[in-house]
Amino acid sequence: GTYTISGADVAGGHAVNTATALGRDPDGDPVDSPPAVVDVPTTLPQPALSLDKSAGTPDDVNGSGITDAGDTIAYVLTVSNVGNVPLFDVTVTDALLSATPIPCTARLDPGASATCSPVPLYTVTAADVNAGVVVNTARADGRDPDDRPVRSPNDTTSTPTTRPQPSLSIEKSVDGIDDVNESTITDAGDIINYSFVVTNVGNVPVHDIEVVDPKVSAAPIACLPSTLAPGDEATCGPVDYTVTEADEAAGSVANRATASGTDP
Repeated sequence: GTYTISGADVAGGHAVNTATALGRDPDGDPVDSPPAVVDVPTTLPQPALSLDKSAGTPDDVNGSGITDAGDTIAYVLTVSNVGNVPLFDVTVTDALLSATPIPCTARLDPGASATCSPVPLYTVTAADVNAGVVVNTARADGRDPDDRPVRSPNDTTSTPTTRPQPSLSIEKSVDGIDDVNESTITDAGDIINYSFVVTNVGNVPVHDIEVVDPKVSAAPIACLPSTLAPGDEATCGPVDYTVTEADEAAGSVANRATASGTDP
């Protein structure tokens, strides 16, 4: 014969079955056997899932040296069966990465773990940069052998972001004055030698550094090196300027220059 385990048997920790054999002897008198008892232990099902979510080092797509908009983050999603029964159709819900659940494994036995693959990359947005962090929360879901849903606690990661602040400074200096007419004063016809130092005072690299100084050069003045990491300097020039009669009449040579470049 067969017997179906009941909820009460599970709650009690065992299913006890007692049977007695009955018969009659040749004189028609009843004969009973001693009771036979079978005790089958039962176990309370405790389905449980956990999720371990980790964020990899962001991929610096634009080479800015910081984590900013356009960079990508690879996440690793690992689900574990921390219960005592198998789980089925395990997925991860991560709204930041996918509009639909991410499949992980069709069956996950007690004590086993599985890593979801493939997991979509996440691209950092301007909003993430403004917030200063990428916060990502996910959970795992599955079903127990009785087709009841099982859900893990949420797991959250935080990846800091940095706002790009490209910035240049320029220092312009007079290296010397060539007294062409040997007048011992600076007047028309003399030559002023200018040089420039450009410094990256921002937090990202700047490329194609050049100096614009219309008074001394119709074309931009090249700088070396032409790419500056944060904190680095480039030298530009030297360039010469010939003092004019208008400068002499004005009593000074006023010269303004600017440095420019391209951020990542």
